[in-house]
Amino acid sequence: MRTIRKKFRLLKRFFANSPIARRVLIVCCLLGVAAFVTFSMLFFKQRDFEKDVYAAQKQATEHVLKKTKENPSKDVAADYSAADVHTLNPRDLKKVDPIKQVNDYGMGLLEIPAISMALPILEGPTQANLSVGAGTAKEGQIPGKKNFVLLGHYMTNRGLLFGGIQYLRKGNGIKVTYQGKQADYEVTEIKVVSKSETHYMEDTKNQKGVLTLITCDSSNQNTPNRLIVRAKVTQ
Repeated sequence: MRTIRKKFRLLKRFFANSPIARRVLIVCCLLGVAAFVTFSMLFFKQRDFEKDVYAAQKQATEHVLKKTKENPSKDVAADYSAADVHTLNPRDLKKVDPIKQVNDYGMGLLEIPAISMALPILEGPTQANLSVGAGTAKEGQIPGKKNFVLLGHYMTNRGLLFGGIQYLRKGNGIKVTYQGKQADYEVTEIKVVSKSETHYMEDTKNQKGVLTLITCDSSNQNTPNRLIVRAKVTQ
């Protein structure tokens, strides 16, 4: 204890006799406070954003369940270009009405018990669709046939959109309900690939029912890679 008090007195004397050291200390303290305030603001902003994403996702999921029971899905004119897709932000959510989005494009449900996921499937990979659920990558897909591809936004929170698929393991089950038809799948592969490897979205002659889930590999904007989860049909 005496040693600590002695060091404190020496440090106090040093700052008392050194105006430059005092200025440096003051600047460091101010920078520390500024950094703390900035971090706190970003933390609460991100938390509010995630709450909004969860609310929109939940509303869309509940409504697609109601819709598929009352009104079977029909073919819709959708955009498959993904031309407007970008990193999800709060402005996107403000533009989207989850109920209307499901009414216009809702086709079914993606369920993955291992990560407690239940997401609406919407026709077409548009920014609006991906803001509340998973978007179909191609026209005319059929559950359990060929390569059924779904796209989704990466989120750092594993409970939001496709944020949880990175935690899947081989053997995990996935259920797809789409336009009144169902198919069960089993995860066979999880890996990161280049976004230029678009063949993962294509059908091949030998495929007997594959599911492909695709998202970014991180929250970094314009990341050059994609996280791919592939599963084979079991039923």
